[in-house]
Amino acid sequence: MSKQSIEDINKLLIAAERYNFTLFSLCHRRSNTGDSEFFSMARELATNSISITSVIAIIDDWIDSYYDPQRFMSYIAEKYELSLGGFFKWDGLRYFLYEYDQWLTIRGKQFSHKLGWTDLKATKNDSITIEHIFPQTPDNAYWLQRFEHLDKDQTILLANSLGNLIPLSRSKNSSLKNDGFDDKKNNGNGVGYYNGSASENEIAQYNEWMPEAVLERGLILLNFMEHRWQISLGDEAFKIKLLHLDFLNKD
Repeated sequence: MSKQSIEDINKLLIAAERYNFTLFSLCHRRSNTGDSEFFSMARELATNSISITSVIAIIDDWIDSYYDPQRFMSYIAEKYELSLGGFFKWDGLRYFLYEYDQWLTIRGKQFSHKLGWTDLKATKNDSITIEHIFPQTPDNAYWLQRFEHLDKDQTILLANSLGNLIPLSRSKNSSLKNDGFDDKKNNGNGVGYYNGSASENEIAQYNEWMPEAVLERGLILLNFMEHRWQISLGDEAFKIKLLHLDFLNKD
C-alpha cells in the first residue's frame, strides 16, 4: 500500500468521524442516516469505481446538508426539561471532553495522556466520572457565598452547563465531593485538579470559580468544538443560549 493511499484512508476516517459526531452526537439524526449510500460507496471503493477523495467530498456535502445547530440546542433543552440534566445528560459528553483533553495535552506538549479513552468509556463501574465543578448540592460555604444571588433554577442550569463539567477519576470525585473550589484544586493531601489531567490542570489555573467562569469555559469549549469538527454553532449570543446561561447577561 502506498504512502499516499494510507494518507487518503486516514482522511476518509477523519471525514467519517466528523460525520458521526456532527450528525449523531450533535444533531441526533436517525441512526441509519446515509446507510444505503455508504454501503453503495463501500462497494464502489472495493472495485475502484470511485476514489476516496470523491467519497470524502460526498460526506462533506452530507454534513453541510444535515448539520443543524438548532437541533443540538433543542436536544440540550430537552435534557434540562426532562431530567434537569442538561449537558450532563448529553450522550456525546464523554467523547467530547476526551477530545478536548487530548487537544490540551498536545497543545501543552505534554509527554503523556493522563485521560485514556478506555477509562473514560461509559461502563457500569466507571473508573472515570463526570464531575460538577460547582456541585449539584452546593452546601459548602465557598459556594453559598458566591452563588447565593442565584435562584434554584439558575443553579441547576449552571451546575449542568458544559463549562462546569470535567472528567475525573471516581476516587478523586469521591474525595472532593462538594468541597469549595480551593480545596478542589488542592485539598492539601495530594488530591486535587492541580495534579490531574490536562483539563484538570486548566481548571486549576482559575483563582475563583464563579458563574462567569462557567460561562467563560463553556464558550471556550464550544469554540473548540467548532474548530475540531469544522462547524459553526452561531454567534456568541446563540452559544450563550445553547449553554443555558443567557440569564448571566441580563442586567
